[in-house]
Amino acid sequence: MLQGGLGNQLFQLAWVRYVESVSGCKVACDSKMLIGKGIHGGIRLADLIDFDHGQPSESCIFFKEGIFAKVARLITRKSHVRKLGNYLLYDYDAETSFDQACDAMKSQFHFGYFQYVQSALYFRDELKSLILQKNTVLVAKGRELYSDSVGVHVRRGDFLLSTDPRHKVMDEDYYLKAIESFKGRRFVIFTDDREWCKEVFNGHDFEICGLLGTEVKPAIADFLSLMCCKDYILGNSTFAWWAAFLSLSSTPVVYMPSVNLPFQSEMSNQLIGWSYVLNQ
Repeated sequence: MLQGGLGNQLFQLAWVRYVESVSGCKVACDSKMLIGKGIHGGIRLADLIDFDHGQPSESCIFFKEGIFAKVARLITRKSHVRKLGNYLLYDYDAETSFDQACDAMKSQFHFGYFQYVQSALYFRDELKSLILQKNTVLVAKGRELYSDSVGVHVRRGDFLLSTDPRHKVMDEDYYLKAIESFKGRRFVIFTDDREWCKEVFNGHDFEICGLLGTEVKPAIADFLSLMCCKDYILGNSTFAWWAAFLSLSSTPVVYMPSVNLPFQSEMSNQLIGWSYVLNQ
């Protein structure tokens, strides 16, 4: 099941590719919920890479809309169920470990986020190639504009209203401290709250990213532009994390918060092997 914003969709697709490589089976992606809800601006994988959102012939109750499906998902989530026999691998709360997921890999249906650096690393080179194939012109323009810049991702919007502790909004002190790590640099801001950023970054050498062009949706233009930056200041966003993870810079420095998210943990950073700074 594909769901959520672009970052979560990429984690899910990486898990799909990893499962296919280990199991030798072909895995179909169900996009009905993703396309039906149209959340996060209706962004889907096909906006970033050549991807077929055609629907598989089989589905299960967890992949459906309606009250019965919602109750089934709620009960499973509240019960902290990770696996239902060989029928379902359930990781909606993103607390299933990579080893647990691998042990349950042969389950018929996979429902969750699967935010695993291990599968992301497996898929990275293929994904970067797919992105470059589809967006050659825009990436070339992004590299011309931003290849010496520090890309700063500021997500506020929906996170300000969320009660999920994983949706922590990074405050002014976090970003000002991060800026100190890149003294004398040019900052490019990617944000859903332009006015807040203008106030916080006032006095620093910054610009708020404009669009690369009208050929793609604004979120895709931001993603491609972020990929072209030299270094990064991230919040706790899967969107920004993937852009830094796929960076076209050979040795990016990534400044990130110390948060309880599997893809931003100390272990994950060491697996990636990039230069990173954790804000404690």
